[in-house]
Parts: sequence; C-alpha cells; structure tokens
Amino acid sequence: MHVLNILWVVFGIGLMLVLNLKFKINSMVALLVAALSVGMLAGMDLMSLLHTMKAGFGNTLGELAIIVVFGAVIGKLMVDSGAAHQIAHTLLARLGLR
Repeated sequence: MHVLNILWVVFGIGLMLVLNLKFKINSMVALLVAALSVGMLAGMDLMSLLHTMKAGFGNTLGELAIIVVFGAVIGKLMVDSGAAHQIAHTLLARLGLR
C-alpha cells in the first residue's frame, strides 16, 4: 500500500508540472488540483481530505505572507536609505546597459 501512495504522490507532482508548464495554470490552483487528486487516489475520505488541504494551504499562505511582508519592509528601508539606488548604480556601472 505504501508503494502505491508514493506512486500517487509522483503522479501529483507530474500533474502539477503539466498544469503549470503546458496549460499555464496558476501554481496555487495546480497545487490544489494535484492535492485533491492525490488524496482521492490514495483513498482518503472527502472530509479528512478537505481538512488536510485546508490546514496545508493555510500554513503555506501564512508562510508566504510573512516572506512578502518582510521583503516589502526590507525593500522600503533600502529605498529610504538610498541603498537601492546605490546597488542599481553599481550594477549599471559594472554591467552597462543592455
């Protein structure tokens, strides 16, 4: 039974890649479809599958929100201090315009 579950996970990863690369579907939507597919193929009942997906997506979005907020704060501090301008100036001086 464990080998079959591993096969379903590999299938889910492949499904995500196909949905992203071939059909240009949003990554979060592809992840949702793949998670639903793998859970159903693995034989999970619908309520536990939905509960597991809700917890997983909540954690994922929570972690992404923290990264985005900290990135925005650091970016704002770099702009206010002039560091962003200096980095851009240095890169242009060394690499030139393309």
